[in-house]
Amino acid sequence: MAVPARAYRALAVAALIVVSISCSNRQSPDDSDPATQSPVGEETLPRHVQCMVERGFRISGDSPRPDGGRDAGYEFESDLPTDEALRIIDECRQLEPPRAPLSDDEIQAVYDDWVGQRACLVNLGYQPADPPSIEKFIEDWQSPHGPWMPIDGLQYWLWPDEEYENAKSHCGLDFYERS
Repeated sequence: MAVPARAYRALAVAALIVVSISCSNRQSPDDSDPATQSPVGEETLPRHVQCMVERGFRISGDSPRPDGGRDAGYEFESDLPTDEALRIIDECRQLEPPRAPLSDDEIQAVYDDWVGQRACLVNLGYQPADPPSIEKFIEDWQSPHGPWMPIDGLQYWLWPDEEYENAKSHCGLDFYERS
């Protein structure tokens, strides 16, 4: 079944945003609800993370933020269908406290990382789309269609699982998922 690239781009961008949820946005502990306990300590999960957990996502760990930030973020797993997962992500994100936008230097760090991921894909024999200039990338960062991504131009959702996992593990494409 052919899956439109935009659907996976939306999932990848949503995953980027979700995975980059900052652990520093903690709320007051509620020791009476074990579902709100963080896997990394005694702190309470933020409301938007708790929303996702209550609606079928599992926290699989915490990691550095893929957007170059220094705060840790959560990694999620889910067996939900893509459409339902995207709907839940959108709904739960409404509970997320506002975050300061990334500075141009922070966006530059994301760009540099993604250009490196693209180079890795090229070294593996793929032909992803060329990256835009950094100025265009920064301009597109907040646009509705989102910025260029290292997987642009690839139909990675059609790759056999082994090929897909190989590219992810070699090139650091941790937050890209397909259903």
